[in-house]
Amino acid sequence: GDNVGFGGIGGRDVKRAAAETLLEKVGLRHGIDQYPHALSGGKHQRVALARALAPNMSLLVYSPPFY
Repeated sequence: GDNVGFGGIGGRDVKRAAAETLLEKVGLRHGIDQYPHALSGGKHQRVALARALAPNMSLLVYSPPFY
């Protein structure tokens, strides 16, 4: 949760709420308090996607594509 909310704007509560929403969108809401070493490679990619979406950018370009 802290990893995803790191790039967001606002206070701690705002970042936590945004992280919860983004992790729910990528299917990892249940893992909000897990440490990175406890996640699989696929979950790492989903966390990276959520972290990239956290600043609420209007354009996101990434390579290679997620499947």
